[in-house]
Amino acid sequence: MSTDGIGVFVGVDQSACSREALEWAAADAAARHTRLTVASVVDLPRLGDVPLSGELLDAAQRAAQQTVDAAAGRARTVAPGLEVEGRVLTGNPAAELLLLCGGADEIVVGSHGTSELRALLIGSVGSQVAEHAHVPAVVVRDRSTTGPVLVAVDNSPHSDAALQYGFAYADRHGLPLLALHVYTLGALGYPVMPYPVEEELDRVRSESARTAEASVGRWTEKYPDVEARTEVVEGGAVHQLVEASRTASLVVVGTRGHGGLAGMLLGSVSHGVMRHAHCPVVIAR
Repeated sequence: MSTDGIGVFVGVDQSACSREALEWAAADAAARHTRLTVASVVDLPRLGDVPLSGELLDAAQRAAQQTVDAAAGRARTVAPGLEVEGRVLTGNPAAELLLLCGGADEIVVGSHGTSELRALLIGSVGSQVAEHAHVPAVVVRDRSTTGPVLVAVDNSPHSDAALQYGFAYADRHGLPLLALHVYTLGALGYPVMPYPVEEELDRVRSESARTAEASVGRWTEKYPDVEARTEVVEGGAVHQLVEASRTASLVVVGTRGHGGLAGMLLGSVSHGVMRHAHCPVVIAR
C-alpha cells in the first residue's frame, strides 16, 4: 500500500469525537498547504471459523465508504479548496491506521470512537495510535481555536521535539505559545539541618527558569513571529499541564521526559496529559 502524499492523516467513524478530529485535521492540513487523507476502517468480528457472508462484507464496505465520503465533504466545507483523499481500510483499526500513517505529516484521531464506552477518557484506538505512531499523533477532544499553544518543556530531547512542533503549529495558525516547565521539589520539601534548604530551593527555581528560557530561545529565533513566553511552576507535571490546558488551544508534549523509563512508549506525564487534558493533545516525535 502506497503512503506517498498522505499529508495530514485522520481516522474517522460516526462519533462526535471523530467529527472534531476531522475538523481539526482539515484546518491544519489547510494551514500546512498539504492534502488531507481521510480513512475509515472496517472491523468486523469473526464468528468462530465460519466466514462472514459476502453480503455483510459488501454492506460494511459501503457504510465505511459513505462515512469517508461524508467526512471528505465536511473537510472541504471547513477548508474550501483543500485536497482530500478518502481510503477505506479493513482489519484492526489501530493497526491499519498505524500502517498507513508512516508516510504522513501527522496522524489525527478522536479521543474515542463509536465502539468505545463513553466512560473512557480515551478510547483504545486513540491510545494505541498515540503510543505507537512514528509521526506526531494528535488526540482531539473539545476542539478549541482560542488560547495559546501550550508546550511542556524539561530540556530533554523529547521536549525539544515538542517545542519544534509547537512553534511550527503556532506560526502557521497565528497563535501565541506558552512554554510551561514544571519542577517537583520532592524530598527537598522537608528541613535538613543544617543544610541551607531555602538556598537550594532558590537555586532550583532559578536554574529551572534559565534552562527553560534557553530551550525556548532557540526556537524564537527560528519563528520570530510567534509571541512566546515561558512559565516555571512547582508541582505535579500532569496536574499543572492539565490545569493550564483549560485555557489552551492545544497541548504539545514529548513522548517522555527525563523521568521516562527507556522501555516505555509514552512517559507517565505524556500519558496522563493525553488522558485528562481539556483540549487537543499532540504527542510530538
